[in-house]
Amino acid sequence: SFYRDFIHRRRAYGRALAAGASLPVEEALKVLEISREELGAMDQEGLARRFRRIAKRVHPDQGGDHEAFIKITEAYEVLKRRLP
Repeated sequence: SFYRDFIHRRRAYGRALAAGASLPVEEALKVLEISREELGAMDQEGLARRFRRIAKRVHPDQGGDHEAFIKITEAYEVLKRRLP
């Protein structure tokens, strides 16, 4: 039962991201604590480093909030698509 619920939740989360349920760019920048200027000068690796640093703070396994972690992940995906 636990295993089935876990798999179901993971699939639902993946579908939500794939379906384009995404944040506006301005909100994604705010969530990842990035300004437009910083994003312009940032590469994929820099964005990934910023995401990992913030994700460590709010990860549910570290006592953080699950919903905040999902929002950070979604913001990362939105901004990652905008970088070359």
